[in-house]
Amino acid sequence: LDQLSFPGLRHLTAATVPESSDPEIVASGREVVTDDVEPLWSDLMDGRSTAQETAMRARMLMETANATHVANWGLSSLYAVTFRGVPAAEDVSVAHERWRRHVREYQADPDAWDRNYYQRMITDFAKRHGTERAKAFGAKLVASGELRDADLAAALAGDRDAG
Repeated sequence: LDQLSFPGLRHLTAATVPESSDPEIVASGREVVTDDVEPLWSDLMDGRSTAQETAMRARMLMETANATHVANWGLSSLYAVTFRGVPAAEDVSVAHERWRRHVREYQADPDAWDRNYYQRMITDFAKRHGTERAKAFGAKLVASGELRDADLAAALAGDRDAG
């Protein structure tokens, strides 16, 4: 491992890996929240966990437990920055701060954050699959209560050239 990437990074063995609450989260069946994700980031940044261990923990939580959208965003960001090996400390710091900004926005107005999340999803979907398919997908989100009609219209208006 590139020990220069993180000043405090050390090789961890089974004997030195800190106790994790991850198995308890999975076993409890409760939803993963941002307070569960933050320790994974800090364990990596403080050298208590390797990139490989962090990637495994993030992936395990994504695959086995339900998570709030913003918590899942943090897990997927953390996984993306660690799954290929030891990232540069700056890359981790930037990704962490980007996620923390989302957390602050979510905490200020969870409903607005969720609507923005789904609007981005519709816009991205339209770019890949066209406006008509995005309308159909968006209609399902409106029917489920995840989006309002106005939110769907705004998302599609931002993507007029996709269809």
